[in-house]
Amino acid sequence: MGIRWEAVKALITRKADSGMMDFMQSGRSKPPDRNTEEWLQSYLNNPRLAPVRKIATDLSSIQGKLYRGAGEKRKEVQQHPFLDFWDCPNPLPELTAANIWRLLEIWYQLKGMALCVIERDHRGMPTELWPVPPHWIMDIPHRGHTYYTIKNPDGKPANVPLTDAFVLKDLNPLNPYTSGAGQAEAVADEVEAYEYATKYSKMLFFNDARPDYLIAAPGVTEEQIKRFIASLEARHRGPWNAHRPGIIPREVNMFRMSDSPREMDFIASRKDLRDTINSHWGVPPEMLGIVENSNRATAAAAKSIYAENVLTPQLMLRQNAINVQLLPQFEHGLEWEYDDIIPQDEEYQLRVANEGLSRGAIMVNEWRTKMGLDSVEGGDVFLMPIGCMVVQKGDFLSTDMRGDGANINPTDPAGANITPAGVKARRVPPDRNRVRHAMDKTRREQERSAGPIIYRALKKQLYGIIKQLGADSKAEDDGWTKLLTVDMSGDMRNVADRVESILLQAVDWPYSESELLSNVRTVWQTAYGSGAEFASNVYNISIRQPSLTHQLLVSGAQRIKGITDTTREMLSKTIAEGIIAGDGRQQLIDRVRAVMPGASQGRASVIAANEVHTSLMSGNFNAIRDAGFTTKTWLTAGDNDVRESHRQLNGVTIGINERFANGLLYPGDPNGRPADIIGCRCDLIAGEEIQTTPIQEYSEHDILRSGDDDYIDEQLPEVERLPDIKQPLPDESAGALAMYEREIVENDFETAIVMTRSGKSYRIRGQRSSVDISALPEEELYGAVMTHNHPAGVTKYSFSAEDISNALEHRFAVLRGVDDEYEYEIRTLPNTIVKDADTVRYEFKNKYMREALNEAWSRRLNMDTDGYHYACQRMSEDYGFYYVRRKRK
Repeated sequence: MGIRWEAVKALITRKADSGMMDFMQSGRSKPPDRNTEEWLQSYLNNPRLAPVRKIATDLSSIQGKLYRGAGEKRKEVQQHPFLDFWDCPNPLPELTAANIWRLLEIWYQLKGMALCVIERDHRGMPTELWPVPPHWIMDIPHRGHTYYTIKNPDGKPANVPLTDAFVLKDLNPLNPYTSGAGQAEAVADEVEAYEYATKYSKMLFFNDARPDYLIAAPGVTEEQIKRFIASLEARHRGPWNAHRPGIIPREVNMFRMSDSPREMDFIASRKDLRDTINSHWGVPPEMLGIVENSNRATAAAAKSIYAENVLTPQLMLRQNAINVQLLPQFEHGLEWEYDDIIPQDEEYQLRVANEGLSRGAIMVNEWRTKMGLDSVEGGDVFLMPIGCMVVQKGDFLSTDMRGDGANINPTDPAGANITPAGVKARRVPPDRNRVRHAMDKTRREQERSAGPIIYRALKKQLYGIIKQLGADSKAEDDGWTKLLTVDMSGDMRNVADRVESILLQAVDWPYSESELLSNVRTVWQTAYGSGAEFASNVYNISIRQPSLTHQLLVSGAQRIKGITDTTREMLSKTIAEGIIAGDGRQQLIDRVRAVMPGASQGRASVIAANEVHTSLMSGNFNAIRDAGFTTKTWLTAGDNDVRESHRQLNGVTIGINERFANGLLYPGDPNGRPADIIGCRCDLIAGEEIQTTPIQEYSEHDILRSGDDDYIDEQLPEVERLPDIKQPLPDESAGALAMYEREIVENDFETAIVMTRSGKSYRIRGQRSSVDISALPEEELYGAVMTHNHPAGVTKYSFSAEDISNALEHRFAVLRGVDDEYEYEIRTLPNTIVKDADTVRYEFKNKYMREALNEAWSRRLNMDTDGYHYACQRMSEDYGFYYVRRKRK
């Protein structure tokens, strides 16, 4: 590569025919563009040319290297006259190399042409570069004129030969042999329009020759006008006179002046001009300090996009010009190459390094080198997943780690006390109190670290929702505008439902859930690993790398969906309150940001406690099961806050794969009922002997139960005929119901009393937590009056989904329930909504109980005693039946 110097000399001296060069070049002179100096002045005054300043500054000091040779013989040149010239290309102290390259880039971007005059030493070597502003260039080389003609500020002209010029030119596609075409030309109108808009806005602050309001008073004299104005100013000017009433002693008309929509839009269009100009140069807004629509992820991506798509192409053009125009004048065979400026994905590199370290793929010192740290003595070891045990470099992937379950050779003295994973373990009875205290300590540590993670994740989720609704824009069809048009008729629940409908359409909820899931998954994995490590330490067993199972991930994703759904419902309620209160757009946004529904530290702590407990117990259970233990024992926290159904399980030992009486495989089992998981602090240890406990099956519809998903045995119901009652129902039945309730309330099994419309009465004996009323025919059940008991220990202190489903299906006139603390009652009404049993059970569990769980997370109710009561209250509002709960006398 290099300049065709013979052709250049021929062009200059006219001693040879220059062929096509002579043909292509014009025979007319090319004076500078008339707006060249104006463009440079605009660069100094107009902030919309900030992309040019940013690009030129960032390209000014990028380093590079000089090479000689090619292929395998290519070597970096450390000392050379070119490098000396490169470091100091001008004797003036202010014209440093960085400043010269910055000037050239500014001129190149604005006018498409940048010129430097080359000054040489006595040997003809370039020693200095003198940048020439574009408006000093009076003429460029053309046929018969082989020079650049420049004129200094004093008006003195000079001809610069081609050999003494270093030129960067953005070739004009209309005529590549004339002056360049700067990128700024394409946005000339936008730049000029922005300047005029700025001046217009500025003049509004001085005086727009228009008063704020006009007062029309027919017939007043000039003297009266002066007195009126003086009185108005004396009475109302100054902060101490703010909001004072004013009285005009005669009939006048007042007209308030305001900007027209066209004027307001004209001022607002400055932002659009800014964005248009920035996008023309391809500079991401984050690189210019515009972060109104940015977050950490977009800011990081902006750096890579800017470096790869904007800076690198310009840098390659400059590099090519240096290699073609400058280097051949020093020595043939040299090549200048700029450093790679595209930033590396540091998070990805860190993730790869950490993953390699944790999986034993790289050594400690290798990891330290990647992190920019010095190697340490003894650092040439691998940290293997088995509790991060140390394996010497020469022992890596030895026969003792062949992947068949024997991670450590049992005969090896170092592993003499460790049982290989997958082999039945020897029972090492731990001290139960020590286990409980140690597990509590581990749980608290995990909760302390998980709480801030979940709180930040909830805040990030909510801010993302606000942003998707259009918090930083004023579009006519964004989410906030649609919310302000919500029909406000009906009660708060109706308005909240309409708001939620808009939120479902305006927000990408699956993306919001996935973002929250990615953050919470860290909590799961850490707590799960701690649970497995805890079991390893307590029972002296080895474990494989703890990894979340597919089942745990699926159940966790379902819980995240529940959390997101609850956040949406809380957000709907908050926005509905603002709309009813008359809030405007910005007030709604401020209200949501101030209240931050669903993103409180209290709620984050409750969620963190439950997620940590579930993952901790899952890791603990899987570790002892995989180690070969055949039994397990339930341990409670041992205080007064333990729920009754868990207190009864304290010390119970069953088979490792069997379920406890409450249906859980272990405390915190994610497949269990929320009422058994939320707030649970129970622990699990490996058991010593099996206690036979029946594993019960789920019940069918038409079985009244004390709570959803309870287990029952297979004993058939017993039906007993009772004395008839007189009509009409339900009033005549009240006394009889009270009498029977006193009889059945202390039973440790459920019993139903049914009184039909014809006056017949029945007693149906049920099981521990259910009673099957399907033993009576439909014609007897329809419109009947019924009561039943919920035995202590299994009651939910209100009706279950099955109770409500049967009451609606059979149109019970009255359905009552009693337990050791409360009595509760349902009455169907003429306008009560009736839905099929599956729908009732689904909505009770997935809608109303989820609302109750949210209240429990916010510590506004006790889930054990008030969860079902809250769900029944909410269901009665929506379904239109009567419901009440009272303390028993």
